[in-house]
Amino acid sequence: MQTKLEDEIIRLLREGKVDKIVGIGLSTIPALITALKDVDRGVRESAAGAIGKIGVNDEQFET
Repeated sequence: MQTKLEDEIIRLLREGKVDKIVGIGLSTIPALITALKDVDRGVRESAAGAIGKIGVNDEQFET
């Protein structure tokens, strides 16, 4: 079951609002990781792009 934030992130990804997600920042990373498993290829690609734009590294976030 997805959280409310995950649902919102998926919605934004489907709408192509990656910059809005990037603006929110690191708090979106768990939801973006979940989105990498979405059935929609476009959502997965957008999630990967958002993670890349946020620029996560090991020191900032641990899975």
